[in-house]
Amino acid sequence: MRKNRVYRHVGLMLLLVFLLTPVLSLKDITTARAANDLEITVHYQRADGDYEDWNLWLFEEGGQGEEFRFSEEDEYGKTAVVRKTSEKTRFGFLVRKGNWVEKDIDTDRFFDTAGGKAEIWLKSGVHIG
Repeated sequence: MRKNRVYRHVGLMLLLVFLLTPVLSLKDITTARAANDLEITVHYQRADGDYEDWNLWLFEEGGQGEEFRFSEEDEYGKTAVVRKTSEKTRFGFLVRKGNWVEKDIDTDRFFDTAGGKAEIWLKSGVHIG
C-alpha cells in the first residue's frame, strides 16, 4: 500500500512538472526575443558622390554575412538601416561595390550594439577603430 502511495505522488509530481515546463519555457523565449531586436544604422559618405553599386556587408561575429543596400539619403550621404533579430551583440561589416568587385577599405570593421541599437558614420577610405 505504502509503495503505491509513493509511486502515485511521484507520478503526480512528474505530471505537474511535465505540464508546467512548456509554460515556463515560453516566458523565457518571449523575453529573449524582445531583447534581441536590433536596429543598425550605417551612414556612408563618398567624396566623389558615386554610390552606384556600393552596399553594406554585415555579419554576426563568427557568422555568415548578408548584403544590405544604402536605401536612404541625407546631407551626409547614403544610409543603410538594418533591422534584425539576433542573439549576438557584436557585428562585423564592410562596404563593398557590387558582389566583391571592390571594398571601401581592406579590413573588416566591428561594433557592439548597445540597448539594441548602433549608429555608425563612415567616410570612404577612412578606417575606424
